[in-house]
Amino acid sequence: MKTKTSDAFTITLAEKDIWTQYVSNAYKYDFYHTWDYHDLAKIGEPILFVYEDEDDYIALPLLKRPVPNSNYIDFHSVYGYTGPISNKDFDDLNDQFINNFQNVFLQFLKEQNCLSVFVKFHPFFNQVKALEGMGGVYDNGKVVAVDLIQPLENQHKRYRTQTRKTIRKTRELGFYTRLKQSQEDISAFTKLYNQSMDRIGASSFYKFNEAYFTSLLNSKQCNAKLLLVFFEDKLVCGSVITFTKGIIQAHLLATDIEYLRYSPAKFMNDEICLMGREMGMEYFHLGGGQGYQDNSLFDWKLGFSDLVLPHKSWRFIVDQDAYNIHVEQSGNDINNPIDFFPLYRLNQ
Repeated sequence: MKTKTSDAFTITLAEKDIWTQYVSNAYKYDFYHTWDYHDLAKIGEPILFVYEDEDDYIALPLLKRPVPNSNYIDFHSVYGYTGPISNKDFDDLNDQFINNFQNVFLQFLKEQNCLSVFVKFHPFFNQVKALEGMGGVYDNGKVVAVDLIQPLENQHKRYRTQTRKTIRKTRELGFYTRLKQSQEDISAFTKLYNQSMDRIGASSFYKFNEAYFTSLLNSKQCNAKLLLVFFEDKLVCGSVITFTKGIIQAHLLATDIEYLRYSPAKFMNDEICLMGREMGMEYFHLGGGQGYQDNSLFDWKLGFSDLVLPHKSWRFIVDQDAYNIHVEQSGNDINNPIDFFPLYRLNQ
């Protein structure tokens, strides 16, 4: 049932149709906002916080989780890019409406005994205005995207020379792509993906089982596809990609270590762009570097495009004194310069 909080309410997973209605009626949204995707969340209780006044609304999906060794809770985003959505562009919502949203949202956080909130904004959406008045907007770094609106010839001209050469050589060697055809394809990709995560030392948070991939790929709301790269009938690379409202997301990707030298992911990205054009997509979002820093991964993505977008997050502390105490009790230093929030969850 809807839980009233002033002029706002929360929607739970038990109310799929209502959740879906607010997302589908939004001016802009991505699959990360959907009920189906939140139903797959590994950590936290999904809710959709909604502030509504007459015909306008702002909705913010969140995951609620208890703060260890306390009576507090905190909120965070699902893996990916979410942030608030609305039935209008945020620039078209008047300041009083946004102020009212912020006030009732802050009231909700206090009533929930919330300690902190972490939200990753969507780099393609104009969302910052909805929350910047509360403070806590943080510059994460930059992300790269490929413009699919421009002519294909112009797109390829923006590839680095080495990127074009690698893609051409991969094709000449006989690498090829195809979409998932069976459950065996999902099983094979799951194995390859988790092997890749083990290779880079990723935590369990970044590992997913076959049931997860199956549910994601079967979701009509997420509109996800599994594109696989083969060489001599051997699976060497693959990616789960999504197509939502003109934007392609490279959600999860994996490459066989024995074939990294061929960089089949470059070939695959070029094939994804061609797929996107056929489907009327406008942008292919490649994401940022490791930790959103200007590192080798970010440079690799720049090989496809010079379209760079700022990426921001919202790191809001509801009670600064209580936050400081919990950081200290967790054994962490409140002045630690590491890019991690909230600090009391560092090294958990």
